[in-house]
Amino acid sequence: VSIIGDHAHAHRRFDTPLTADIEAIVRPQSVWTRTVSRAEDAAAAGAEAVRESVSRGGQASVIYCADAAWTKIPAGKEDARPSTATFA
Repeated sequence: VSIIGDHAHAHRRFDTPLTADIEAIVRPQSVWTRTVSRAEDAAAAGAEAVRESVSRGGQASVIYCADAAWTKIPAGKEDARPSTATFA
């Protein structure tokens, strides 16, 4: 599983020189790709990436926008984190 960082959504509008279409770069090398922009979705996306990588037998990639990395999950949203998964 590859964990890849991307710019915050608010920064993308500035089209900085380091901005790239990360999904287009990653997709050909991955059996599964997902971009996460909300902190509430970050843990579930990571668990799904592991599940997809194991079940498909290849590289899975999760692209986390900076917003998802630095934003705290609101109180009461603890259930947004995935439960322990079992893989065959």
